[in-house]
Amino acid sequence: MSLPGTPATGLAGRTRWAAALALAAVCLLLSDVAWSVDTTPLLINYQGRLTDSSGAPINGNRDVYFRYYDASTAGNLLYAESRTFANGNPVVVTLGNYAVALGGGTRVAPPNDGSAANFKSMFAASAVVWLEIEVSTDGAAMTPRIRVLAAGFAINADLLDGYDSSDLVKKAGDTMTGALNLPSNGLAVGTSQLVVSGGNVGIGTLAPAQPLSVAGTIQSTSGGFKFPDGSVQTAAAAGKVIGVTYQENSTRATMSAVASITMESFTVNKKSPTSLLIIQGTVCGFTAVNAAMCSGWKYGSGAEVVSQTMIYGGGTSYTQVFPTTAVIAGHTTTGPQTLVFRFFTQDSTAGTVPFTRYNPNASDDARLGQTKSVYIVWEVEP
Repeated sequence: MSLPGTPATGLAGRTRWAAALALAAVCLLLSDVAWSVDTTPLLINYQGRLTDSSGAPINGNRDVYFRYYDASTAGNLLYAESRTFANGNPVVVTLGNYAVALGGGTRVAPPNDGSAANFKSMFAASAVVWLEIEVSTDGAAMTPRIRVLAAGFAINADLLDGYDSSDLVKKAGDTMTGALNLPSNGLAVGTSQLVVSGGNVGIGTLAPAQPLSVAGTIQSTSGGFKFPDGSVQTAAAAGKVIGVTYQENSTRATMSAVASITMESFTVNKKSPTSLLIIQGTVCGFTAVNAAMCSGWKYGSGAEVVSQTMIYGGGTSYTQVFPTTAVIAGHTTTGPQTLVFRFFTQDSTAGTVPFTRYNPNASDDARLGQTKSVYIVWEVEP
């Protein structure tokens, strides 16, 4: 290293460093984590000594460049900073000794500034860092480079409450091994995507009422569903019920002799255009007449389905329960529609009744309470 007023011939090889240059203390903050020390400095205290070719200490200010590499020779430039007259921060050398805070200089202009985003991130980007120094008047970098070693704050910063960084799970792109123990009701993902509340797990709901409550569709892509009896269902069962409508009537009514009489009319909300409506019912009547009538069910604008032919034998007054069953298929219109149940004569002959009283009670027979007729409509997906 040649300096003004000193011969260049006396500095060569190992004597280019007249004294060993050491890292006295390393004070680095290596990540964005807040450590136990509130204000860890982002600087490294570096002390060195400069002499001329005869070994005499140098005095005065000098322009000095500090470069950081990932190898002891050659390698990749990670970061470069300078302390110069032009920047207003030259290195002060007194009796050969100087001290600088590495990381506190002026970053060298691109493209000679290195690959690291800043001085701090350089230590996270590279497992090893080597320091190279050049005094501008010498025109060449000093050798050998010096490896930056951790001490002081850096040793503390490598651990978080005694845990190494490899013991911690990153926010993204990391895999945890072992169990994750959470406090009671300590899991919540999104607004209501996944919650634990009261020992129950909720998906799509904030208030799960069962060990597993799902607000939405459950899909099994393989394996099916296993039930408490140990059976496994891997496919939907044929004849799946997708809707049920219940209708009952306990109003006593006197029947008139007509060719057609409507017994019930109620709304059924059909959910699927391909489903069947299976109708089952019991009609309660009190009769003392001889009659023969048909019964039929008509849904919406569809065709009437004849459910059965009913023949009644009279002569003695008594109460009967008459079954009615029908299947409505091919009705593709969905939504709420009216379902009508009636008795009628096939030849439109008037003057006939199926029975004299609908839903008889004690006024018809002292032994009776109020009877009722019941109808159930099952919507089934074939």
